[in-house]
Amino acid sequence: MTASDQIFAFIKKNGSGTRPEMEKALGLCERTVDSGIRKLERLGYIKRAGMTAKEWRKSPAIIFVLADVAPDLKLVGDCRGRPRLAAHVAADQPNDSLIDAMAAFFGRAA
Repeated sequence: MTASDQIFAFIKKNGSGTRPEMEKALGLCERTVDSGIRKLERLGYIKRAGMTAKEWRKSPAIIFVLADVAPDLKLVGDCRGRPRLAAHVAADQPNDSLIDAMAAFFGRAA
């Protein structure tokens, strides 16, 4: 289970969580938790919900919750790296109308 999966499961189970809480509960280092949080935010799985009250000599921590349309946990692990834009996915598919237009422009039969 990836760090992102663990963080998502933690927030889903507890309703919310801060970075220090997740570090302690999951046994992950600060950098790993930060990276997982950034990935989940970028993909739209979690969002920031506010800050904890400032305790004596401690800075407030950001509270994270599930996004309004958070998908199932299984999908988080399937998203390796940056998500592809729809334009890039469409570019992978052959487009007959584009091929026909280029053939007509260059005077070749398609």
